[in-house]
Amino acid sequence: MKIISAHPGMSEPMTQDEMKNFIENTKNTLLIRVSLIDERGKPKVTPLAYYFDNANNKMYIYYA
Repeated sequence: MKIISAHPGMSEPMTQDEMKNFIENTKNTLLIRVSLIDERGKPKVTPLAYYFDNANNKMYIYYA
């Protein structure tokens, strides 16, 4: 898994363990936001739903 900080210089990206702990302990949040930069340099943000399967250490992301 590659973790990229959305705000370079503002904080360090989470480690994989920190991210797993955050996902496991944030039961009310089931959305993530994925952002891509378009050809004009503008961000395009898409909210996506996710499910974390702790037993298999996998995250499933789907467009809701």
